[in-house]
Amino acid sequence: MKKKSIFYIAAIAAAAGLSACGGDDPTYEVKFTEPTVNVVTNRNSGVTVISSAPSLNQYRFDLVKNKVAVDIAGLTLGEENIAIGIEDITLLSQSGAFQFKGGKKVGSNYDITGYSGVLYDAGVVSSFDIVTPRTSSYLVTTYPQVILFRKTSTQVVSDGNVYNWDGTVCTLKLIPSTMKATLVLDNVTFAERMPALSGMTFDGLNIKADGTGIDIENEKFIPTISDTPYPRYEITDFEAELKGSDIEITFTCMGTYNVTIKAKMQAGSSTQLGA
Repeated sequence: MKKKSIFYIAAIAAAAGLSACGGDDPTYEVKFTEPTVNVVTNRNSGVTVISSAPSLNQYRFDLVKNKVAVDIAGLTLGEENIAIGIEDITLLSQSGAFQFKGGKKVGSNYDITGYSGVLYDAGVVSSFDIVTPRTSSYLVTTYPQVILFRKTSTQVVSDGNVYNWDGTVCTLKLIPSTMKATLVLDNVTFAERMPALSGMTFDGLNIKADGTGIDIENEKFIPTISDTPYPRYEITDFEAELKGSDIEITFTCMGTYNVTIKAKMQAGSSTQLGA
């Protein structure tokens, strides 16, 4: 079942993903598939790139045995496009967040080690090492293609005044084929008496790999709201850094409001995996 986000994972499970197998030791699996953006570091050369196309990763959570299996289709390593599988990954729960580690490769001549992942509302963030038959070594870090950030804090500095706002919701869409990103800000405001804006869209942002994360930037552009350009809200000096589950965004709006938004992905929980 193809989903860009697992924010409604319970509905997915209820519809088709939750199944019981017969026998004395039944297993209950929740399955979902998502497009995943891959940051690939070639450990031989030290070069880090973002794969030009997302891989399609299927995750199978066994809620009885506390195991996870992952099938990855369309992973690009250099000039190779491969499909790999990892099974018998241990599912952990810490403070309501689902983490999973370890595992063993399935039917592959690639060596895969160090797999770890965390389930978020937006999807799975994971990393693993892989060595190809030609002894090329890579570190792969994965992100959902569409990421929703709800745990946000916004600080705006203007003419020496500081304004804080905690209600902003950020949605980031990564487009590796064009090395661009789109950021949508909902319920965002830059001053105490300024009405909150929704659907404020920053399009055509440039992305590049940085270590195991993603840098996003654009020098100057006009945002849109409900597909309408708003030149008076011109954005300058936009920069963002995505590292793991955290993002920090800075930009200037209208040449006056210096904005910093810090946000985290919201961790997934057992309620997402139970119909």
